[in-house]
Amino acid sequence: MLVSLDHFSSGARSPVTREQLLSLSGLQRLQRVGFRLWMDEGPDLLVRIRRARGGVVAVEFSVGELPPVERERAVSAVRRTVGRACVLCIGFVVDRSGVTAGTDWDGVVIEGSAPLDCWPDAVAVRAEIAYRHPQLTVMDATTISPWKVFGSAVPSL
Repeated sequence: MLVSLDHFSSGARSPVTREQLLSLSGLQRLQRVGFRLWMDEGPDLLVRIRRARGGVVAVEFSVGELPPVERERAVSAVRRTVGRACVLCIGFVVDRSGVTAGTDWDGVVIEGSAPLDCWPDAVAVRAEIAYRHPQLTVMDATTISPWKVFGSAVPSL
């Protein structure tokens, strides 16, 4: 199910085939696309793919709306997927509760410049970004190649 993200028809839903979704997620014609993803017979979650700064493509999973058991299943699945695509992934953020929703994550992960007013469960960035970021550069990190990972959930990653 494709979910409209533009402000004129926000939330409008359109059924799409797998092939249509893959074509749309390439962002050739759109700046962003949103869709609902179902895990087995359980609840669904909103997934957004958008063109971020510097030509980077950001993939966002709204796990905060899921019940705790399903949220952990989703976070685990995303973690495994990110691990398999680590060469292509410049960073990631795990924020189970959504407390950092207002953070400029493009500015943190891509540019290494935006401030962190509150902390997610984990944030991972490339080493050159960590060294450039004024808060991350003075913090202890765990190296999980190719990233420097910060936060309270690092041991569970």
